[in-house]
Amino acid sequence: MAEEDLRALEGVTDSLGEPPKKFIRFNTLKAIQYNECRIRCRELETLMAGPLRKKKLRPIVFRYVNRLSSLFFMLAYKETK
Repeated sequence: MAEEDLRALEGVTDSLGEPPKKFIRFNTLKAIQYNECRIRCRELETLMAGPLRKKKLRPIVFRYVNRLSSLFFMLAYKETK
């Protein structure tokens, strides 16, 4: 994994537009499934925090999972609109 992979992921996420400024209730099956993926990414981030602090995990991997959760959120948001 490299910086260009992270930038590509950020580019896809950014191409989906601005995130909402208020609470969103996901109301379609696909949006709910995307949100479930986002939740699992956030759980993974929590599990990765310890190894990251101990320098047993490359920071870019942690950042990638964080950006992946943002992508899933935006996909859920777009699916709900």
